[in-house]
Amino acid sequence: MLERIEATIKIFNERIARFPAVLLILLATFITIDCLLRYVVAKPTPGRVELSAELMAYLVYFAVAYALNRGAHVQITFVATRMPPRLRAVDEIFVNLVAVFVFGLITYAAWGTFWRSFIINELIMAPIDIPIWIGKLAVVIGGAIMLFNFLLRLILSSTHLPSKLPRGKE
Repeated sequence: MLERIEATIKIFNERIARFPAVLLILLATFITIDCLLRYVVAKPTPGRVELSAELMAYLVYFAVAYALNRGAHVQITFVATRMPPRLRAVDEIFVNLVAVFVFGLITYAAWGTFWRSFIINELIMAPIDIPIWIGKLAVVIGGAIMLFNFLLRLILSSTHLPSKLPRGKE
């Protein structure tokens, strides 16, 4: 059952990782067009900086979730690699538990700020009307993705502790 959930989440993460790649291409294209318009026609694109900043939040949060699942995050393993296997397993549970707590708080707090911004239709002060909630929604979605990924890691590390992990020197 857990293997099936893990496989489903991996597929979801692989598919969602395409979004920042496409977004990066769109942002680069948008900035290139703006530069051409600015220097060739002397008419810059209104709201380019503000819109790019809003969309950058999606790029960051979705890429962070993808990096987590690929094991590409920076890890400080100096102490962990010297621990006995059972203590390392407990450490992994602890780290995942702290991450679930932190991303739970981030998602909860981000939802509140997103919802308030959405309800009052808060806008960025820019030449064109750009809702602020667009960027705030990225924090909610990205935080929720990270929360569920760390929750899965917590469950997997907890269930593998007694049976599948080798015992250290006692």
